[in-house]
Parts: sequence; structure tokens; C-alpha cells
Amino acid sequence: MDIVQLFCDMDDFCQWILPVWEQDQLTSGGKKRIH
Repeated sequence: MDIVQLFCDMDDFCQWILPVWEQDQLTSGGKKRIH
């Protein structure tokens, strides 16, 4: 089970968690992106 899909079942929470989760991935070095 993908944790993002799990949280996205709760729509309001999905709106909050996605930017936070993506930022955490960036800071943890999971993804290297230049915006």
C-alpha cells in the first residue's frame, strides 16, 4: 500500500500532505530537483 494513496483517500489531508511530503523527499535527498 502506497502511503500517499492511503492518505489521499482523505481528500483534505491529501491537500496538506503532498507538498510537505514532496519537500521532505527533496530535503532527504530522495529526489534531486531544481525548481
